[in-house]
Amino acid sequence: MLSTGSKSFLFRPFLGSCNAVQSGKLRCSNLHTTSKELTVKRYLVGNSWSTQPHSRLLHSCQQLKINDKKRPEHFKIETNDSTSEPNVVVENFPHFREAKKAKETQKGGSLAEAEEHPDVEEGRAMQDGGYRLPHPIWHKEELESVRISHRPPVGKVDKLAYYSVQLLRTGFDVFSGYTLGTYTGRLDEKQWVKRIIFLETIAGVPGMVGAMVRHLVSLRRLKRDHGWIHTLLEEAENERMHLMTAMRIANPGIIMRTSIVVAQGIFVSGFSLAYLISPRFCHRFVGYLEEEAVKTYTHCLQELDSGNLKMWCRMKAPEIAVEYWKLPADAMMRDVILAIRADEAHHRSVNHDLGSRKPDEQNPYPPGQ
Repeated sequence: MLSTGSKSFLFRPFLGSCNAVQSGKLRCSNLHTTSKELTVKRYLVGNSWSTQPHSRLLHSCQQLKINDKKRPEHFKIETNDSTSEPNVVVENFPHFREAKKAKETQKGGSLAEAEEHPDVEEGRAMQDGGYRLPHPIWHKEELESVRISHRPPVGKVDKLAYYSVQLLRTGFDVFSGYTLGTYTGRLDEKQWVKRIIFLETIAGVPGMVGAMVRHLVSLRRLKRDHGWIHTLLEEAENERMHLMTAMRIANPGIIMRTSIVVAQGIFVSGFSLAYLISPRFCHRFVGYLEEEAVKTYTHCLQELDSGNLKMWCRMKAPEIAVEYWKLPADAMMRDVILAIRADEAHHRSVNHDLGSRKPDEQNPYPPGQ
């Protein structure tokens, strides 16, 4: 606690009498014109401001610079018409890394980075200066070698997971018109992108829910996670990037968005409860779900190769996909579908593997693999 004498010393004005007003502006009544740069440092001590730093509150400071000839952009000086006294608006300094980046941009060192397309930044991985989690980058041979496969269910848990996926897929195919469109051969790009968007909003849920549950279990039991969390988070983000890529092609309407909100609310609640009860069931469920995803994207590729999706045959890959999967600059939409299918096949194998392991076993998949 500060004594009355120390308080009066701490609040003694540095440039005349300065009073803080509720609007957040600092009014200086005796501000003299000078060509030198004056610096006032204010520190938050208790519930008041002081010109002397407190040893435990050095991180709560704001610095005010006033220069009549050259003022930084972060500070503004306004004039009060009634008193003709300047009102100095105090604004926070940017983070030191942001300030450094802005300085480099002014010098021209980061001009190319500042002018790049937003999708390039969205798809850039951590190792390239972005914030995307690591994920596999597929070679052309790997993309073309993906095949439809099925792991026969063994035991009650596997069968329950398998038939749950089959029931959900059959219902969604009928409700969305996919079954009728496949039978009549009238599936166009609009129907395909709607299906992809809706399914990817669901596919991005299991990884995030599984990682969250395992994270909370690790905190609650005071035990390590054995590396499962990062793999599940990578899967969740990978599925979300599928969605972000599809969103560059179409913009869903209000009915579609409402359906996504309702479906996500139901699926998140149900899957969270299921993961608390049986992680094995959930990973097996996702494994069978990814088997169906591989079938769906294989069908899409067949439609592309047969010429039924004429617009996608001539469409270039979105920039976000080129950056995320490191595709060639001249990549087409077919290359994007190949990359998404390879991701789904990878998730299929990973989840079937995790579903066969005990929750306290070591995760065999390093980051990005």
